Amino acid sequence: MRRAEFPLDEDNFDTGILVEGLSPPLLSGEPEEHVVDGLDFLTTYWIALVARDEFGNTSLVSNSPSGMTLGIPTAAVSPASLSDALLTGASSSQSLSLSNTGEGTLDFAFGPVEYQGTPTASAVATPTGQSRETYIAHYDAAPLLAQIQGINRAQTPDGFSGRSPSSAVSDYFEYLQSMVDGTVIYSDDMESGAPGWIHTPTSGSVDQWALVTTRSASGSNSWNVSQHSGSGSDALLSPTIDLPALPELRLAFEHWYNFDDCGGDTSFEPDGGIVEVSTDDGISWTQIFPLAGYPYVLDDICGNPLAGLDAYSHDGGVGAAFIPAVFDLSEFGGNTVVLRFHAGWDCGNCDSNEGWYVDDVTVFADVPPWLGVDLVSGTLTAGESTEVGVIFNATGLFGGLHTADLVIGSNDPVTPELRVPVGLMVTGAPDIAVTPSALDFGTVFVGGNKQLTFLIENVGTDVLTISDISVDDSSFTLSASSALLGFGEAIAVDVSYAPTAAGPVQPTITILSDDPDEATLLVPVSAAGIDPPDVSVAPTSLASDLFTGGVDQQTLTISNDGSADLVFSLEAFAVGGGLPGSPGSLPMTSERSFQLAGGDGEAINASSEQAVATSLERVFGSDPSILVYTDNVLFEPGDNVVEQALQRLGLAYTVEYGSPANFNQLLSEGTWDLVIAENSRSIMDWDPAEAYVVAGGALIVSYWDADGSVGGPSTLWATLGLEHAAENLDVPPLYRWDTGHALFNQPNAVPDFTEMVDIVYDNGDKFDGIGATEVIAGFTPTSSVGEGGILLSGAHAAIVHGFLPGENPADLDADSILDAVELYENEIEYLLGGANWLSVEPLEGMIPGGQSLDVNIVFDASGLIGG
Repeated sequence: MRRAEFPLDEDNFDTGILVEGLSPPLLSGEPEEHVVDGLDFLTTYWIALVARDEFGNTSLVSNSPSGMTLGIPTAAVSPASLSDALLTGASSSQSLSLSNTGEGTLDFAFGPVEYQGTPTASAVATPTGQSRETYIAHYDAAPLLAQIQGINRAQTPDGFSGRSPSSAVSDYFEYLQSMVDGTVIYSDDMESGAPGWIHTPTSGSVDQWALVTTRSASGSNSWNVSQHSGSGSDALLSPTIDLPALPELRLAFEHWYNFDDCGGDTSFEPDGGIVEVSTDDGISWTQIFPLAGYPYVLDDICGNPLAGLDAYSHDGGVGAAFIPAVFDLSEFGGNTVVLRFHAGWDCGNCDSNEGWYVDDVTVFADVPPWLGVDLVSGTLTAGESTEVGVIFNATGLFGGLHTADLVIGSNDPVTPELRVPVGLMVTGAPDIAVTPSALDFGTVFVGGNKQLTFLIENVGTDVLTISDISVDDSSFTLSASSALLGFGEAIAVDVSYAPTAAGPVQPTITILSDDPDEATLLVPVSAAGIDPPDVSVAPTSLASDLFTGGVDQQTLTISNDGSADLVFSLEAFAVGGGLPGSPGSLPMTSERSFQLAGGDGEAINASSEQAVATSLERVFGSDPSILVYTDNVLFEPGDNVVEQALQRLGLAYTVEYGSPANFNQLLSEGTWDLVIAENSRSIMDWDPAEAYVVAGGALIVSYWDADGSVGGPSTLWATLGLEHAAENLDVPPLYRWDTGHALFNQPNAVPDFTEMVDIVYDNGDKFDGIGATEVIAGFTPTSSVGEGGILLSGAHAAIVHGFLPGENPADLDADSILDAVELYENEIEYLLGGANWLSVEPLEGMIPGGQSLDVNIVFDASGLIGG
C-alpha cells in the first residue's frame, strides 16, 4: 500500500509513500482494514495497493480512492492553574478538564511532573530523639543481614569492615524501599547501551572504562574500568541530571570491585575508586561519601593520582554478587549535576585484578511525589473533553509553598506542550507513627520478666511533643514517659512485663502528643502469666574414685515439682583448682560440677560451642582474656581460622595482624589467660612468649621458622619439651596418630588434614617430643620419629603445631565448618579447662509438671593422672 497527494496508477505507483505495518493477509473473501496514520491536517490523500499471491504473481494497481483529513486538534485545559493548602501528611484531589476544541483527533500524554521550588526543614532541638536509621540498625540488624547471605567479614561493602555492617545493610534496604515509595529522578540499568555516559582519562592518557557483559548486578551490562599497568586515573561521567529541591536526595548504585593489594596485604591500598559530583558541567568536582564512609585511604607510595583520599580498595562483593552503595546528594538539590566514578592506579601491580564494575545507578528523593494524576494518556475526538484527577499529597513535606508544573504533550501542532502551574501551600505539623502497632508478649512465667520494644517516630515536619506515655496495668513498665522529637527522629520505648499472677491480660499503652489528627494514639498489648516449673535434683552431688582408664556410670534424677513444663539443658564446667603444675599432667582442673539451666517456656538448644563458652566464663569468673597473632594470607582479618574458632565459641579476644613487635608489646604489657600465635611469614622474637608460658600461661603456637634458619634460634621449643627434626618446605598431609585424643574429638570430631594448600615457601617444622611431651599427630600415616606435627608440652600448658593450620581451608568431614577451625576450638577448650572427663546424656529435654527424668552421668578417667 502506498499513499500520495495525487492519484496513483500503474505509471506512478512506485513514487507514492509506502505505508508501513500492514497486517498479514486474511483468508480469501474476508474484508481487510488498515488505518493510515501520520498524515497532515486538512490535506487530500490518494491510496492504492498491489497484491501478490503465493506464487509471486503481482496484481495490477488497485483503484485509488481519496479523502481529506480533518482539521487540526486543539488542546485546552481548565483551570489554567491549580493550588491547594494542606497540613503535612494530608492529601486531597482536584479536577483538571482537558478538551479538544479543534477538528482533528487529539492524542495526549502527561509527562513527568517538573518540580520547581521546595522548602527545606528548619533546625529543631531534639535532645531525646533517636534517628530512624540508628533504631533500625540496632534492632533489625539480624534479619536485614540475613538478606545478604555469606557476607565475608573481610569484605568491605561501603564500610562493612571495621564499621557497622548492620547499619550499612539496614540503611540500604531502607533506601531500596525509598526508591519504591519515593520520587525517582534518574535511573539507568545500563541495558540500553551508553546514552549520555562518557569516559575519559583524568591523569595520563589511558582510559579503560567500557560497557561490558563480564559481570552485572542486573540484566547483562555494567560499566567496568579494568586494572592499569601503570600510574594514572580515568573517570566515567553520567549524563546531566536535574536535581529538584526535594529533601533526602540520594544516589544509589550496585558495584563489585577487585583492586590490586599484592595478594591480600590488608595494609596496602595502592589502587581504588571514589565518587564525585559537579554542579558546573565538569569544571570542578566535589568528592561525595557513602553513608557509612569509604572503607580505606589510598596509599601515597607509587604515583596514584588519588593518593590520600578515602576510597574503595581491596575487594567488594559477596561472591559474584554486587553490593550496594548509597550517597547523600541533599546539598546539591536545585542544581544540574554530573556524577563521576573516578578510579586511580599506582605505578605497578602484584596480581592480575578485574578493577571496578558499576551498575544500576539511581538518583531519588526519599519522599513520595506530592503531585500526581490519575490518567496517563488518551485520545479525544473533536469537541470531546475528559476530567483528570490531580492528586496532592503532603506526606513528608516541609512547611511552605511547593510549586511544580503538570506537563501535557499532544499532537496539537500549534501548542504541542501545555503546562499547568500547580502550587501547594503546606503547613508544617508533627505526625506521629508507631511501629509495631501492637505488642504480643505471649506467655511469661509468674515471677519472670520479658521485654519488647516499640518505636515512636515523627514523620511530620515540625517538632512532635509527646506529653505522656502510659500503660494501664501495673505489671508493665515503660522506659520513657515523654519525648520531644524533631523531623525524622524516633525514640525506642522498652516495655517490660513481670506478671505477678497467672492469667491473660490485655492492657493498652496510651500516647498523648500534639499531632493535630492523632493526639491520642493507642497501642494494644496482649500477654499471659503462667505458673512456672519447679526443678529439683537428686542426689545433689556426685563423686567417683577410679584408676586411670576406669569408667563409672551414675544416675542423676531431675524432677519438676511445678505445673508448667520444665525445659532444661545440662552442661559440665570447672569450679575449682587451676592448671596442675606437675610435669606430664594434663592441663585440666581437678573438679567438675553441673549447671542445670531452666528456660522461660522456650526450648534451649545450646550447641557444644555455646556450652564451652559458658563453661569457660564460669571457670574464669568472666570471659577469659585471649591474645591472638596472625598473618595468614589465605584469610582476611576477622575471618582466619583462629578468629573463626573464637567467634564460634563466643569468646572475646584481642588480635594483632602482621606486626610481631606490636604483638609482643601486648603480650608483655597485658594479663592473658590464653595466647594463640599463628605465624606464617614474619620473624618473631619468642622470648616474651617463653616468659609468659613459664609463668603459667597457656599457649597455642604455629611457626614457620622454629629451626631458626632465617630469624635465629629460640629456646622456647626446648622449654616446651620439643626437639627440632626437619623443615617442612612442602606441605605434606597431617595424620592423627592418637585418634581418640580429646583434641580430635571434643567438642568437635576432627579428621586428618589431607588437603593442605601451599601458600608460603617455608610451611613449618617437624619435631620430636622430649620427656613427657606427647606427639599426637604427624606427617606420616603412623607414628614415626622425626615426623611430629602436633605436640602437647609435658612441661607447660602449650600446644605446638609443626604446620600452619591456616593452610588447611578444607571441610573433609562435610559438617560446614572448616576442619582447622574445629581443631582450634578443641585446643582452646582443652587448654582453658573444658570438662573432658565427664559426659551427660541427655544434654537437654522437657519434663511435664509432676514428673521426673533420669540422666546418665559417665565418669571417664582415661588419660588422667592421679588426684
